Amino acid sequence: MCGLFGYAGPWSFRAASVLQALAIADEVRGKHSTGLAILGRGAAVAKKALSGTDFVRHGYASLLFARKFGLAIGHNRFATAGEVNDRNAHPFAIRTPRGVSYAAHNGCVGGKDLIARHFGVADVPVDSEVMFRAIGRESGRTEAEFLDSVEEVVGFIAARADFACLWLETTRPKAIYFWRSPQRPLVVFDAR
Repeated sequence: MCGLFGYAGPWSFRAASVLQALAIADEVRGKHSTGLAILGRGAAVAKKALSGTDFVRHGYASLLFARKFGLAIGHNRFATAGEVNDRNAHPFAIRTPRGVSYAAHNGCVGGKDLIARHFGVADVPVDSEVMFRAIGRESGRTEAEFLDSVEEVVGFIAARADFACLWLETTRPKAIYFWRSPQRPLVVFDAR
């Protein structure tokens, strides 16, 4: 059921190579689509309804080598809601009062129609995108307001959801946020 990976640190050929390798290795978690979002002087995204191996083979991971970045998130999708197509691949571009952020999810959210109604967002085909749109809509202009929004939406879905999430914040503070439900694994390590 989907796979997430990310990176925070200075750009290097090694970091780009490791992320490209993760896009391939992580396809064991889902072969329906693969996506990357990177943030350096600007953001860049590549996502396709391809396995990690084919994503790299067809050159979609080349943005890792073409642009210097300090933050990156990646996703391999095993489709549980919504068609398998480029549009439904993660990461999703999420509009917030601060600008556009990028988000990816592993697990099942469920009740997307309830989330959409409760938070006043569009009921799109993928449940996690509905959740992220709710977070983005409620997130305000400060980091504290964003964190409050995550807490509010997660509190609303927690009883029926199983999740690990990555959020690439493209404005200040530029950061990767991650959160998970208690039953969902999420590993973070320092590779320095």
